[in-house]
Amino acid sequence: MARIRTIKPEFPQSESMGRLSRDARLLFIQLWTICDDSGKTRAASRFLANTLYPYDEDARELLEGWRKELEDEGCIVVYESGGNHYLQICKWHDHQKIDHPTASKFPSFEKSSPLLAKESERFGEEGTKDRDLNRDHEGLRDGIVEEIVCAHPKSVARKLEPSQVRQCDSTAVLEAIRAEVDSSGASQQETAQALLAIMRTFANEIPRDEWRFLKDVAEFFRSFDYRRDPSEFCRNKPKEPAQVAWKPDPAVPMSDEQRAYWTKRARERQAKGLPLEDWEKRYLNGATT
Repeated sequence: MARIRTIKPEFPQSESMGRLSRDARLLFIQLWTICDDSGKTRAASRFLANTLYPYDEDARELLEGWRKELEDEGCIVVYESGGNHYLQICKWHDHQKIDHPTASKFPSFEKSSPLLAKESERFGEEGTKDRDLNRDHEGLRDGIVEEIVCAHPKSVARKLEPSQVRQCDSTAVLEAIRAEVDSSGASQQETAQALLAIMRTFANEIPRDEWRFLKDVAEFFRSFDYRRDPSEFCRNKPKEPAQVAWKPDPAVPMSDEQRAYWTKRARERQAKGLPLEDWEKRYLNGATT
């Protein structure tokens, strides 16, 4: 059951929220409305897409990336119980004040949960996953991962500085480098340089006004879209401009230029011996509207 929730005025200024994409922030807020009073809800992508984005056909495909951002930032934790997936809002009571809470019907997550264990590796005391990933890429030049992230067109548009790069984005780049090294046999530094060149090519070959259609950095690298041609890399295509009406609307005032256009068109049809409609005859007779 959906519930009324509150958003604190300082929410937009939160640095952790600033590290998320706008779509991920919207998902985070919408999750509050379907969580129970303990901050739990079902985590299946199909359920979330149908419930939170009933009018967006691409939501189910994109939702995984948004949810991954929230997990990487420590906003939610996903766990498994009895073969079903659930999620818990982290620091739930920092976001919501519940006066008369109703007991949760969802199971609590346990340390033995496979998905929670994966989260523990990422956020746990020892941070083994991050250390192993960094150890695998010790051959990289310092700062090149941040350069790759900052060369992504969306980062260029935001004028992102290397010091502002999110951990989830740099991790996605490192994972992409490792995948390319495993498949091609090239060195880590050569692969990183190639990815940097690809990012610069995308920024140069895709019109700036279409950068907004590109995927966010982490989603871009995890889906291997850097392997595609830049012209193909648009999340949505802009709508085609509306066609010019085949005849003027008498209820709409026109400029002298528009009136001259329709008069010229009527004369061309008359010269071709084509039958004229009443509105065309009016323009030939010097109509002013």
